[in-house]
Parts: sequence; structure tokens; C-alpha cells
Amino acid sequence: MTLKKKVLCIVLACLIIVVGSGAVYGFSILHGIAGEQLDESELNINDLLDEDVVNIAVFGLDGRDDVDGDRSDTIMIATLNFKTGNIKVTSVMRDLMVKIPESKKK
Repeated sequence: MTLKKKVLCIVLACLIIVVGSGAVYGFSILHGIAGEQLDESELNINDLLDEDVVNIAVFGLDGRDDVDGDRSDTIMIATLNFKTGNIKVTSVMRDLMVKIPESKKK
């Protein structure tokens, strides 16, 4: 086997390993976030929230001339605790995938 064939075989093997690993990783991520593992019986409204704490959703909009409509490019949740004076800001991933169940229309 010539040197060129050996190098080509090694490159192809590495490429197959990288593509295969990426595909397995991608499918495992999509399977984990698809919402199939969501237990709807555990979903409820928390009536025991502290009245001294307020959560505010903050959205940054990205509007361009070449794209129809605006998109949210920043999503954050600001938590204000009036009792302690603490302020916390949590950044939400922009590419978060959420399964929203179909609602029944009345």
C-alpha cells in the first residue's frame, strides 16, 4: 500500500469517527430535549411564592431590514428580592428548544 493510500485511509477513518460521533451526540441531545420524558402530572402552579420576590423577563430584540419581523436575541430573567435587596440575572440560552403542548380551543 502506498503512502498516499495510507494517509487517505487514516483521514477517511478520522472523518467517519468524527461524523459518527457528532451524529450520536446530536441524536442524544435531541432525544433528551424533545419533551418525551416530561411528566405532566408534576406540572403545577406554585401558589406559595414569596411576595417579596419578583421575576421579570427581559427580551432583547434583533430587527433587520433583510429579515421579516423581529427576533429575540437575548433572553434574561431578572429576580428582585425586596426583602434582602438582592438582584439576580439569569441568562436563558437563545437556542433553547421547548416542547409546547397543543392547547384545546374552546
